[in-house]
Amino acid sequence: MDEKKIKWSPEAVTSFLEILEYFFERNKSRIYSEKLKDNIVQSVKYLSTHPYLGRETEIKGVRELNYEVYQIYYEIIQNEIRILLIWDGRRNPENLNIFLKK
Repeated sequence: MDEKKIKWSPEAVTSFLEILEYFFERNKSRIYSEKLKDNIVQSVKYLSTHPYLGRETEIKGVRELNYEVYQIYYEIIQNEIRILLIWDGRRNPENLNIFLKK
């Protein structure tokens, strides 16, 4: 299978950095944030060769890949995987719909 290019939306970058910063502030250490970053980035890289690994969502064309309590929302556009949002599953799911329907 051809490898697809990964592109991060500005919302995905922002949401990911907010999660990492939250744990840095909470733990007063970057150890957990660095491990989480590495694991999520590795999951995203895996999508480049296995784009249909995530399940379909209720939103047409949007797929979801889970890593622990985090969801990686993405869409497949020709030869590209577009990361839409990184979401902490412990947050209010009603807010998730607001982000994904933009």
